[in-house]
Amino acid sequence: MRGFNKPLKQRHVQGVLKKYNLSILGLLEVKVNVNLVDRMMDTKFSAMSFMHNFHMCTNSRILVMWESKAVRLDVLGMSDQVIHVSVVCLHSQRVFLASFIYGRNSVVAWRPLWDFLINHGENISLPWILLGDFNCVRYPHEKMGGNPIVPKDMADLRNCINRLELSDVNHVGFYYTWFSLAVSSKLDRVMVNHHWSESNLDVFADFVAPGEKKNSFLKRSACFSPKRPNVSISNIVTDAPNSSMVEEARWEVLIRDVSVEEVKSALFNIEDDKAPGPDGFGAAFFKKAWSIVDGDVIAAVLEFFRSVFYKIIAKFLTNRLVDVIEPLISQAQAAFVPGRSIVENIHMAQEMLKH
Repeated sequence: MRGFNKPLKQRHVQGVLKKYNLSILGLLEVKVNVNLVDRMMDTKFSAMSFMHNFHMCTNSRILVMWESKAVRLDVLGMSDQVIHVSVVCLHSQRVFLASFIYGRNSVVAWRPLWDFLINHGENISLPWILLGDFNCVRYPHEKMGGNPIVPKDMADLRNCINRLELSDVNHVGFYYTWFSLAVSSKLDRVMVNHHWSESNLDVFADFVAPGEKKNSFLKRSACFSPKRPNVSISNIVTDAPNSSMVEEARWEVLIRDVSVEEVKSALFNIEDDKAPGPDGFGAAFFKKAWSIVDGDVIAAVLEFFRSVFYKIIAKFLTNRLVDVIEPLISQAQAAFVPGRSIVENIHMAQEMLKH
């Protein structure tokens, strides 16, 4: 959350605390001057205690605040990439560990983070949750577009996860959590150790849409949400009756990952005067503002059907079907097929009656 010193951002955080009844809140990349943070917190968040690692870095990376009447936090370790604490719920007296993480962006810079986590977590016997922006992917499929992932770039994170016996928690919302014009990556994650899984402490992660504020938090009363059903184009195709009629090479065209070029092409093939979506914005608006909204539009299309985006999705699916559907259509089908006309069957019937 850049610019946390701005009143608008502060009001947003106040709203998040109230809406979700939070006792602990972690903010990343807040961009607050270390000399101003005490006054800001005393003025705007007087009911919350807080800690940060601003003195260990130059860009105000991590700020953690908590309601001292509900929980007690004690710092167990800190670096420029992580704040590691113990948490005691004053109501239930349950104890767990939490690490708020904002990773650097290179293999060399990550290594102190992995070493820190291993040193603090390898021999613990308490439930432990790790959450934040790791700035690193675990598997190749967690990045789409751009240069391919080099295996060594993932090796240290994987080794850390394996040694600490960590696992990703159930999540809702976006799979990819960072977007640029042509690249999508899963950089944010929430993981727990096996002691957490065995302790009946439920948790889920909600990765919000690009442009929304990505606040990592723990709720006072733990919550759980089951995973969404895994509905994908490949499920629809391979489970469909007679799907074997489509040659493998052809249906591979249908189930491949959606590309940035397809999204843009589909949008720009929609006529400007088509009716807008429920939000009031038609295709013409997005075309005119493409240089500004391209990243948000692409991210939304990749993740969810809403407003005018469903037309874009329908359009590029239509473009894919054009190349594979012809062998499946009977020669007797005249209507709604390019190059054929329903009138042809009428003329044929008339000729048969005449002769």
